[in-house]
Amino acid sequence: MQLLDEEQIPSIVKDNVESARLAGFGTPTNNIDLYVNKSDVDRAEEILKSFMKEHGK
Repeated sequence: MQLLDEEQIPSIVKDNVESARLAGFGTPTNNIDLYVNKSDVDRAEEILKSFMKEHGK
């Protein structure tokens, strides 16, 4: 989200892990969603792919 903010791409993070923990039940630890506007999807994907490549993911 921070990388997108730096490029003025608005985004929303939905943390299902924390929501599930607060509700008293478990969920996989990789259950976090990142949402961007349709008009920003291509730019956001480029930024995220670059980040993942740099960090070996």
